[in-house]
Amino acid sequence: MSRRWPYFAYVFAVALLGMVALGAALELSAQLNVLWTRFPGPAGLRNLIVLLVLGALGLAGLVGVARLPRRWALLIAVGALLATRLAALIWVEPALVRDMQAYDSLARGVLAGECCFGDRPMGYPMLLAIPYALGLPGELVGFVFAIAAAPLLWLLGRAVADERSGAVAVYIYAVAPSLALFSGVLMTETVYATALLAALVPFVGGVREGSAALSGLLLGASQYIRATSVYLAPVFLVAMIRRRAWKAAGAFSALLIVALLPVIVATGGVSTSTIGGLSLMMGTNQASDGWYNEPDVALYATWGDDRERLAVDEAVRRVASDPRGFAELAVRKSHAMWTQEHYGVTFAMTDAGASQADQAAAFLASQFVYTLILIAAVVTGWRLRHGRPLLAWLILGIFVSVGAIHIFAEVQPRYHAYVVPLFIVLAAPAIARLARRREPASI
Repeated sequence: MSRRWPYFAYVFAVALLGMVALGAALELSAQLNVLWTRFPGPAGLRNLIVLLVLGALGLAGLVGVARLPRRWALLIAVGALLATRLAALIWVEPALVRDMQAYDSLARGVLAGECCFGDRPMGYPMLLAIPYALGLPGELVGFVFAIAAAPLLWLLGRAVADERSGAVAVYIYAVAPSLALFSGVLMTETVYATALLAALVPFVGGVREGSAALSGLLLGASQYIRATSVYLAPVFLVAMIRRRAWKAAGAFSALLIVALLPVIVATGGVSTSTIGGLSLMMGTNQASDGWYNEPDVALYATWGDDRERLAVDEAVRRVASDPRGFAELAVRKSHAMWTQEHYGVTFAMTDAGASQADQAAAFLASQFVYTLILIAAVVTGWRLRHGRPLLAWLILGIFVSVGAIHIFAEVQPRYHAYVVPLFIVLAAPAIARLARRREPASI
């Protein structure tokens, strides 16, 4: 049994991803059912025609990437990425509300000399401060990091399968609607997703001390963008220890700590956010289904300087007082967290006052592409179950870890946004095979 546990752990992770894919497919089915019963509403005939045209163009581009000479394939993929991200940069005009307003305010505080640790990680506001200082829009940060993801996706896709899969990964990332829309808003997910991809890239050539050290440094740096990176570090360590790469694991840990030294010195801990307790309190609130809610925020605000400890205590009390109810809540949260792909529409279109028809069309397109990505990722994951390459291990491990975090923490669909590019890396080989319409000797 001890020799078989890696296999069963890997298959378990693939099975969980399969359940997510099923949930996303059912969500898509529900949307299609509404469309069929109310045709041509709620999207409207014009938007449906637009979706069909864009879908045909997207499919043609995918076939081109899968079949044309590799140089042309990569050119098409990168061109599509530039086009979609420029469109998001130019046309997406979200209202500065909620989180976006907070990041904008923090970035302007950085320009005024306010630094460096507060209720939110300051890495993203510091990045926003750069274009602000130059008189440029902050959305440029999302654009730059989205483009920077292209070589990372290509390297990872090539490492999992081949160069063709790398090009397909870039193309899918380019045309995924929610990812494209989200790059045009002032949120951390686009930047953090690229940071996670960068932390995986050092392992494309295998486990070595130097590559492990670079990965630890990059993962530690990403903690300043989103305060969940330290919870992902065990995934990397387990993958290295499983291969008995003890020195690599040590180098990874050492550089991770080096990257976290500023926050350790400043706060005595490794969290770059001081509202983790609030997230746990909201995540255990059965009345709100674990979502953000104003009653918990109002209660938290009354507790003064000791509010974080009291929030954690309240979260523990809620779980302990009704463990069965919490278990049922965890299932509902997992559905909301993983199966709905409307965060890009919400932040880029709903807050900006786009019409209901436009929102419905964008939501349908987002859900459709996301469902395909998940199904293809499951197919590739299953095909790789015997070899279980390191990158597949890491991607599935990050997926399971993020899911475990949000069993307890507050949940929203956008909290899976930074994992979707990792799914794309797994999905690309299966999609490339399908688009080529032939069965190569190996994946």
